[in-house]
Amino acid sequence: WWEWMHRLLGRLLGVVFFVPFVWFAWRGAIARAQFPRMLLLFALGGLQGFVGWWMVESGLETRVSVSQYRLAIHLGVAIVLLGAILWTAFEYLRPKPAGAKPAPFAKGAAAFVGLVYFQMLLGAIVAGLHAGLIYNTWPDMDGDFFPQAAWFWQPWYLNFFENPGLAQFDHRIVAYLVAIAAAALWWRGRRARLAGPARTSGDLVLALTGLQIVLGVLTLLNQAPTALAALHQATAVALFSAALWHAYALCYGLRNDPGEETA
Repeated sequence: WWEWMHRLLGRLLGVVFFVPFVWFAWRGAIARAQFPRMLLLFALGGLQGFVGWWMVESGLETRVSVSQYRLAIHLGVAIVLLGAILWTAFEYLRPKPAGAKPAPFAKGAAAFVGLVYFQMLLGAIVAGLHAGLIYNTWPDMDGDFFPQAAWFWQPWYLNFFENPGLAQFDHRIVAYLVAIAAAALWWRGRRARLAGPARTSGDLVLALTGLQIVLGVLTLLNQAPTALAALHQATAVALFSAALWHAYALCYGLRNDPGEETA
């Protein structure tokens, strides 16, 4: 049922995007200069559907679960599509003010988006390997800092993608890096006395980071029940969206209240 619903929603997404696009383009609500971008979004949606089929195909014959590599690629393309849609929406909803300049730490905010994206891909590897079913203690890993037999596979680099213990360890460590980066980015914003969308999005990033870490620990301690795992994934999407919003606000100079931006 879940597989059928996921496929149905995938098909509906194409219709829900393309039909309004044709309507708004015909009415002149979408400028011709924006057509390439809209078609690119539509193409990304088609690519996501193809990657989804490619992922499912990996679990139809010799295994009963999909490849963790294809799962990560499927999720990665979905996040890229989401990011492109959100950035387009931001530009329509809050255009760049005339004469606005990026914040000095805008590149740091953009790098944070990349870090969250990387962490989500690591989460896909963990899910694909069912690595949440082992080492269900925190902050240690069954009494140790480092998982046992972390370098079991040869060549050694395969362990980052094939060894459940090492995959979970990597996901934990990058989670700590995300927390430190989120706190540093928030503190930098406070020192810069951000206001308006930049401050709101920065506060949201910090709050969602804290919530995501709590959910991650609870998911691990309870051996990844479906409801908690899904909530953990949904919060990751929310964090990525908030981080992208924060980066947009800083890159496009939306650092003050709306009245000050247009003054």
